[in-house]
Amino acid sequence: MQLPEHIPSSLYFKAPHSHEKPKAKIKYYAKVVLKTQHHSDEMKYKQVLMIREKPVTFKTGEAQAETSHIKTWCCCDQGTSTMSSVFEKNQYLPSEIARGEIKINNEHC
Repeated sequence: MQLPEHIPSSLYFKAPHSHEKPKAKIKYYAKVVLKTQHHSDEMKYKQVLMIREKPVTFKTGEAQAETSHIKTWCCCDQGTSTMSSVFEKNQYLPSEIARGEIKINNEHC
């Protein structure tokens, strides 16, 4: 079965001890119905699917940058601000420390 590209992975989050009790779900099902000539013999089956994201390709030292237009009072143009970052790699284990460098350039703002 071919799945559509860029669908979000399965997710289930519930915080029962929180006062607001937040809850989030992304759940996928596969449902099969076997139809026969006699409707009373119809068979059905439903299965929950766990969808995982495709693995990320390991990269080292990849830089990213983004420039944003800064405005005040919703319409007064204040110029642009650029933020760039570079990290040692793009995948970390829970026990590792992510080391990187972030630069903000406000000279045009």
